[in-house]
Order: sequence, then structure tokens, then C-alpha cells
Amino acid sequence: MNTKQVFVVDDDEAVRDLLQMFLEENGCKVLTEGSAEKAMAVVRHESFDLILLDIMLGDFNGIELLKNFKKISPQVPVIMITGNNDVALAEKCLSEGATDYISKPFDLEYLRDSVLISLLS
Repeated sequence: MNTKQVFVVDDDEAVRDLLQMFLEENGCKVLTEGSAEKAMAVVRHESFDLILLDIMLGDFNGIELLKNFKKISPQVPVIMITGNNDVALAEKCLSEGATDYISKPFDLEYLRDSVLISLLS
């Protein structure tokens, strides 16, 4: 199986580091970014098998970034991550094309399963 390329977008460096370490331990190649603007530039020039995207990137709304990512690469699954456990927000993410919505702090077993399911679909 080819190594899967995953893009992690989160403004919290500790979260990016945790996700990168976790995903690399599970056989993925990982690229990370902390700003919405830089993330858009990366998605325009790189291809990914999966994107993990924080809903709140400083002052930027991750749902808007999700919409932009889906315009550029509609086939790439996007898992939204957030510290906000709001059902309406989760439903909004899913209605905009996210494949899953995961709350922080992460349940690593659920995260691994969600990543695997997204990569295999």
C-alpha cells in the first residue's frame, strides 16, 4: 500500500505536533500548517489523501476553509477537529462536505478509525 499523504491544519502547534506524531506512527506522511492563508496555498499546489482541519484557526472560520478545499479537491476527505462539542456545528461541517467531526481532546482510537475509514473510502 502506498504511503498516504495527510495535511493537518491547526493553529495550535501542540495539536499539530500530536497529530503529526500519531499519524506518522500509523504509517502516514504528514504535512502541517498553522494558518488558513498558507494552508490554501499548500492545497493549491500539493495533493493529499486526507485533510484534518481545525474549525477555529485564530480569527478564521475553518468551515469557510473546508468549502474552499472542497472546490479545489472535492475528492479529498476532510475531517474537522475542534474543541467545541456543538452538535449544530458538527452537522454544518458534515453538510459542507466533511467526512467526520472529532472533538478535542482526541479519543486516539476513534481518530485512528476515522482516519483509516476516510483513507479507504
